[in-house]
Amino acid sequence: MNVKKNAKAIYIIWRRGIKLSLRYKIGFLSHLGQPLLWLLLLGTGLRQSVSMSSMGLGSGATDYMAFMLPGIIGMSLLFSSMQGGMRILWDKKFGFLKEMMVSPISRISIIFGNNLSIATIAILQGIVVIILAPVIGVNLNLFYIPLALVFIFMLGLTFTGVGVAISTKIEDIGAFQGIQTFLTLPLFLLSSAFFPIAQLPHPVQIIAYFNPLFYGVDGLRGALIGVSILPMWLDFLMVTSFCVGLTLLSTLLFNKSEGL
Repeated sequence: MNVKKNAKAIYIIWRRGIKLSLRYKIGFLSHLGQPLLWLLLLGTGLRQSVSMSSMGLGSGATDYMAFMLPGIIGMSLLFSSMQGGMRILWDKKFGFLKEMMVSPISRISIIFGNNLSIATIAILQGIVVIILAPVIGVNLNLFYIPLALVFIFMLGLTFTGVGVAISTKIEDIGAFQGIQTFLTLPLFLLSSAFFPIAQLPHPVQIIAYFNPLFYGVDGLRGALIGVSILPMWLDFLMVTSFCVGLTLLSTLLFNKSEGL
C-alpha cells in the first residue's frame, strides 16, 4: 500500500468535503446559527426559572444557560455529524463514489477523508459557540478550552462513523433520514443536555451510560464550566473508546460493502 498516495487521497477528499460544505453558504450558516438560537431562545427563557440546586448541582455555581451550552454544542455535533452518511449516499447516487472506488487508493482513505471533513465542520460549529458564549453571559474556563475542542472533534468523528455505518446498509436517502431521526432524538434526550440523568428513572439512567453523547456532553461541561457528573478523565476515556470503536466499525462496514 502506497502510504503517501493514500495520505494525499485523504487530504483531497477532506478538502472536497470542506468545499462542499462552504459552497452551500445558507446551509452552512444555518448550522452555525442553530445552536445559538437554541441558547438564546430556550436558555434565556428558562434561565430564571430553573433551579440548579433542585437538579443536584449545587447553588450559585452556575446558571442554566451555562449548563445548557455544552449540551447545545453536543446536539449540534450529533445532528450535523450524522450527515456524513448522507454525503456517502449522495455520492453513491450520482456515481462519484464509484469513481473514487475504482481509483488506485484504499477504501479506508475514502472513508477517513469523508469523516475528517464532517468532523472539521463540527469543530468549527463548536468554536463559534465557544467564542460567542461570553456575549450571551456565559463565562467559560479558558484554560480547558483546548480539551473541550478535543471532545468536540472526537464526538464529530464518533457520530460521523454512525452515519457512515448506516449508509453502508441502506440505499434510500429517505430511509436514512428516518433512521437518523429515530436515533438522534433518544441520543440527545439521554445526553444530559437539558437536565442531569439523575432526574430520570433508574433503568433509563443505565441506558444513558451506553450513550456516547452523554460522556461527550459531560466532558464538555466539565471542561467549559467546571461542572460534571463524572470525572473528566473517565469522560475522555469513554469518548475516545466510542470514537475509535465506531470509526473502525464504519470503516470495516464500508470496506466490506458491495454494490457501491
